[in-house]
Amino acid sequence: MRNLLLILLASTAITGCQSSRWVELDNGAADAAGLQQAQRECRVDEQLAALEQARSDSSKAMRSANTNAAKMVVRDDIQIQERAVYAEIDACMRNQGFKRN
Repeated sequence: MRNLLLILLASTAITGCQSSRWVELDNGAADAAGLQQAQRECRVDEQLAALEQARSDSSKAMRSANTNAAKMVVRDDIQIQERAVYAEIDACMRNQGFKRN
């Protein structure tokens, strides 16, 4: 079961940063090998898998929260974490010479 989850998370991470969504800063074309190298350097798959785990944990915390205020805190925390992860990925990919299309 755990291996299946890891495979699903990895495929989600890969499709989340497909070459069609990233272009090189200079000429707009995305070199597949260069893109894969940039994604490895930026640990994109690892970061997205960790974020997916955080979302799952957040979902569990939302179900166990007793009040709407507690649920809002959990929701706000995961949204902050999502923005931080995506900002870090985008900044790293830009440093590697790619931008989101």
